[in-house]
Amino acid sequence: MVHTMRFLSPLVHLILALIVGRVAAQDSAAVSPAPSPAPEPIEYRSCVNVSNSPDGQQICCPAKTGIRMGDADMFTKYDNEASDCHGWVEGGETELSEHDNLAISHTIFEAMKVQPGHVLFEWGSGCGSRLKYAEDYHNATGLGIDMSRTSLEYALRHTTTSAFCLVNGKILGWIPDKTFDGAFSFASLYLLGTTVKAIEESKLCMVMAELVRIVKPDSKVVIAGNLAGVHLPEAYFHTCYKRFLWKKYNHALSFQIHRDYQWFPHSLKHYFGPHGRHFKSFSVVMKRMQ
Repeated sequence: MVHTMRFLSPLVHLILALIVGRVAAQDSAAVSPAPSPAPEPIEYRSCVNVSNSPDGQQICCPAKTGIRMGDADMFTKYDNEASDCHGWVEGGETELSEHDNLAISHTIFEAMKVQPGHVLFEWGSGCGSRLKYAEDYHNATGLGIDMSRTSLEYALRHTTTSAFCLVNGKILGWIPDKTFDGAFSFASLYLLGTTVKAIEESKLCMVMAELVRIVKPDSKVVIAGNLAGVHLPEAYFHTCYKRFLWKKYNHALSFQIHRDYQWFPHSLKHYFGPHGRHFKSFSVVMKRMQ
């Protein structure tokens, strides 16, 4: 009998070990969090329907981005800042809450007189919050361009009809004349500003001319939130208009400058008001006559 127990003892220990191991595995599975679901695939929208593109139907992103090695630093900078996009949903894209972004978008689109069915162009679309506003509140759509792939992917996930292009914003020759019902930029275009002897050599002034070129007659171009203040004074835009744009468009272009602390709603005084970080910020509104 003793010999039998000695023989069975290892077998019993093995069975008990297997039972204990299975129970432990079940307990571990019960407390382990379920794996996160894989993100839904992005629907890449690279074309928008317009009435007067070369094929009569669409304008699409160019085959090449035009982003050069010299733009690598800016590309990396904006891609790193794309984490702010997630703050926009919860409240706060670059220090602005969702309500702030709605107020900014409302002011810009009121100035542009956006109507249902309009197709807009945004230079520096970032997270896509303003084109989302155009979709949700105006039944409009648009084409946005940016240098951050991460931001554009976020914008694609959170909009429905707008398209977005990863391109060099200084090169817009791929867009036909008189394509869009309006063009705008917020807190982006001023970054191109540089001090040059001849205004017609300025990248910023050249892009302003291109934005006027790609909008239809009686449409507006809004360059809002020029946050640079003294680094890019209002006089720069006046000079660009008087010495270059006014002549290029045969005197058929109106021009206004608004101080942002007066132009945007009072609810944005924490951002644009006398005690805000961007008190000297201003916006430019141009209207193409023909």
